[in-house]
Amino acid sequence: MTRQEFQNNLGDQTNAPTPTAPQPPQGVRSAHYPYQDVGELYPQDRVLTEPQFQPGYYQPVPPPPLYYQPQPPLSPGQYQQVPPSYPAVPVGRPAPVLPGYPSATGEPHPGAAYPLAYYRLPETTPSPLPEQPREYFNFYRAPAFRAWKPAVSLASVVVGGFLIMLIVLLIAIAALGLDWLKFTEDWEVEGTLELFAVNNISIMACIPLAVVLHRFLFGQQVAYLFSITGKFRWGLFGRFLLIIIPFELAIIGYELFTEGPDDLVWQPNGVSVILVIVFTTPFQAAAEEIVFRGLVFRSIGSWFSSPLLGLGVAGLTQGLFFMVLHGAGDIWLNIFYLTFGLLAAVLVWRTGGLEAAIGFHIIHNLAAEAFMPFSDLADMFNREAGVGSVEVLVPLGICLGAAALLVWLANRMGLPVASSAADKHTPHAYAEQKLR
Repeated sequence: MTRQEFQNNLGDQTNAPTPTAPQPPQGVRSAHYPYQDVGELYPQDRVLTEPQFQPGYYQPVPPPPLYYQPQPPLSPGQYQQVPPSYPAVPVGRPAPVLPGYPSATGEPHPGAAYPLAYYRLPETTPSPLPEQPREYFNFYRAPAFRAWKPAVSLASVVVGGFLIMLIVLLIAIAALGLDWLKFTEDWEVEGTLELFAVNNISIMACIPLAVVLHRFLFGQQVAYLFSITGKFRWGLFGRFLLIIIPFELAIIGYELFTEGPDDLVWQPNGVSVILVIVFTTPFQAAAEEIVFRGLVFRSIGSWFSSPLLGLGVAGLTQGLFFMVLHGAGDIWLNIFYLTFGLLAAVLVWRTGGLEAAIGFHIIHNLAAEAFMPFSDLADMFNREAGVGSVEVLVPLGICLGAAALLVWLANRMGLPVASSAADKHTPHAYAEQKLR
């Protein structure tokens, strides 16, 4: 064959018509689209037909997969189909039923091309952290919150606190005997250094009680008991201490001015008193804040759906609780204890944590005990009527000024007063934390 003849034959093949798939008659399903037009029949009526080809024509290329319409979300515990990866349904086009997936009757289509795949949605645990921003006093109000939990919490604080103090007292009696436990002629407890230490230690021992109730009754991480940010803010705590110290020094100066330095006489056990104060008083003050302004304040506040009502009832209740447990019979002392409890609650609310209240309480108690090494401890626990006077309003006013300055500083620093921590802990992350 010559070169010219080869090129002529090649041109004849190039100009030959390209074979195409035959068009099926009206109403007959083709191999390319085995179903009738989408929406023409109900899903349960659709059937596959054998592809129809004519001799001499090429077999059509297999069609692209039909589109898949995502199913609505199911509740946890129900089964949901897992289809292969199909593109989304174009806008305006109805969704066909895939081969192999159940029809409206629940039965798979004849000629199913794909196996059915199912998986079970994981059972999710209600989050103990709030899903919407909550303030400190109602931070327990989360999906896992139940109305009976605050009642159990308060009852546990009363009963558990009494048992803890009784156990500590019995241990002290077993270790030291009964010589340090003295009573007056009216069968009132007489203050001693040992009783002062036992009192502080018994209050300190209530910290684990509050932590256990917070962690296992309300389900939140321990760090959320200290602040709504989920941590104890040490830098903020130190800054608050520096602000509070001058105010408490002013209280000490006022007491020196009213009582006079001539009445101060160093006691033989002065060094022991200082050691007990330094190593127990800060923890005793912190324990009262964790229990009253932490657990009790938040438990009661979370009981109410109205934040304003919860804040008022919780603040007043924990303040009265704090006042009653001090066991004072004097009206002026009770006014001081109640007001101090309310001030501490305001600090917790406006700073979003316990740091300011703990620092305030620690420095105040240290200032109140500054003269103990120079005093007789017999009347240390004497709080009967007539012990206090209107002069107590002076240190109370100084405390009000300190609290106002701390609140102003918190607002100026932009400290968060509300937080929602649920977005930081997905159900899977929460489950992982429970296993740690």
